[in-house]
Amino acid sequence: MRLIAGLLLILLVLGWLAVTLPVAKTEPDCAEGPIDDGWRQTTDGWQHRDGWAPHHRASLPGLHPAVVGLLELQLSLAALVGLSRKPGR
Repeated sequence: MRLIAGLLLILLVLGWLAVTLPVAKTEPDCAEGPIDDGWRQTTDGWQHRDGWAPHHRASLPGLHPAVVGLLELQLSLAALVGLSRKPGR
C-alpha cells in the first residue's frame, strides 16, 4: 500500500510540475537577430508587410491539464495492475 501511495504522490507532483512550469519559447527574441523593419523584396519589388493580407502563424496548442490528469490516471492504473501481487506467485 505504501508503494502505491508513493507512486501516486510522485505522479501527482510530476503532473503539477508539468502544468505549472512555463513552456519554452519557440521563437527567438528580437534582440538575438537583425531588426525587422517590415520591408520584403518580392517579385514586384520592395513591399512593406502592412499592405499584405493578414496571415495567422501556426502555434502549438498548450497541453490541457485534463490530458495530464488522464495520463496520470492511466499510468497509475497500469502500475497497480503490473505491480499487484497475485496469489500463487
